[in-house]
Amino acid sequence: ARQQPFNLYLIYLMFPDMTFSLLCGTTCLLNAANGSYWSHWMCNFQQWYSVWGITANFWLNAVITRHLHLLLTYSHQRRRYRIPSPKRVSLQALAVYLYCAFLGTWGLIGTENFPYHALQIGGLACLPVEVDTRSSLFFWLVAVPLFFGIPSVYVAYVAYDIRKRGLLPPEGKRRMLALYFGRIILVFVCLW
Repeated sequence: ARQQPFNLYLIYLMFPDMTFSLLCGTTCLLNAANGSYWSHWMCNFQQWYSVWGITANFWLNAVITRHLHLLLTYSHQRRRYRIPSPKRVSLQALAVYLYCAFLGTWGLIGTENFPYHALQIGGLACLPVEVDTRSSLFFWLVAVPLFFGIPSVYVAYVAYDIRKRGLLPPEGKRRMLALYFGRIILVFVCLW
């Protein structure tokens, strides 16, 4: 099953969620045992893995959406779709993970000149926040598009294109595969 590319995508989608859940449980347990936030470093670390986990899911869903779109487009044109190799899927997931890890490091930059700030919100979690006009502009014009804006718009565009061009086959394995991954993406978008 791991050799099937679309199954690999599912495994790679699970990894950020499992990592996020494990690290969130650990940091929450340490904070509860301590009676307050463990340290400023812990806050920065929580911001890093939160950004990494959430952003990686958005971008991996965009990668899966791209392949589904290609599959349906090629099928509609009666062309052969070549599924990506397990190596290619793994390299794509690695590229997404590295990109999202880089975005998460923005919260580790502790200078006033960089308009990205991570703070404890409601005593629950350290996340990127807006603290002034400059950080608000940076957050909405740079961070949001790079974190989840671009992949979200892309997924919406593909859904529109599939519907508009009637790419979803009436029956068969391709329809089942497209609907299966479509539901996964829908659940992700609704839950996150």
